[in-house]
Amino acid sequence: AYYDALVVNSGDISATSYAQGSAQAIRAVSQYGYAEVSNTGDLSATSTYSNSIGIVAVGYYGAEVYNSGDITANNTYANTFGMYLYTKNGDAIVNNYGDITATNYVGGASGIYNLSNDNDAIVVNSGVITATTTYGTAYGINNSTVYGDSIITNTGDISVTAYYDSTGLFATSYAGDSNISNEANVSVISYSGIAYGVYASAHQASAFIGNGGDVDAYSYASDASALVAVALDSAFVYSDGSLSAYSVNGDAIGIVAVAENNYVNVTNQGNIDAEAYYGSAYGIYTRNYNGNIGITN
Repeated sequence: AYYDALVVNSGDISATSYAQGSAQAIRAVSQYGYAEVSNTGDLSATSTYSNSIGIVAVGYYGAEVYNSGDITANNTYANTFGMYLYTKNGDAIVNNYGDITATNYVGGASGIYNLSNDNDAIVVNSGVITATTTYGTAYGINNSTVYGDSIITNTGDISVTAYYDSTGLFATSYAGDSNISNEANVSVISYSGIAYGVYASAHQASAFIGNGGDVDAYSYASDASALVAVALDSAFVYSDGSLSAYSVNGDAIGIVAVAENNYVNVTNQGNIDAEAYYGSAYGIYTRNYNGNIGITN
């Protein structure tokens, strides 16, 4: 669409591509306007050689999705997304209440991929998200922005399994803050890459993690960390859930908090189990190049 694109759906949709084309159950794209999707039906998207996506929302001045239906996306050689949102000059907003399953064989798998270039990227999720790939990388929620804030509020269980890197909740911003609030169980497994349970990154500002769920990170070939907050300015982590990090050939860390300028603060009131077979194991790892560090456990 040249102007705004709006899709409202309450029925079940199945999209399948057997050859070179992509499979997209719902697609709302606006070249110079706002893209919005409201869905309450169950969706399925299956493709072999091009991307499989349950919901696509791309708008120049904003992209927003409300979903309460279950989404299943399957792929073999390309990428799989339960939801894919992008906007150049507006907010990218997801409100998800349905269960999402993203499965792939060779390519990447993401339950929710949400990206804003100039403004905020916001995800509110209460659905169960499962992302699995046999030979790729996988994310439960991948939430990114260049100039705005990256915010995830999660109350749904997340399960991610990948051959390469595996991340449950990922929020990153180049110029703004990154903030993750998690009150659910997060489980990530990587067979040949890094495993991150919850990861907040802010390249020029601050990173915040508030965790009340059980987070488990397992890697067989590299590092595994349950909670990670990395920022240029300040890094804050609060957790009262149980954390577990296990690695065979890398380091295992329960909480990582690293900053360069102002504050690193970690408050932990839950159990932490960090085990490494050939690498190092840390319950809490902090570092600040030019500021203060505070740990309460």
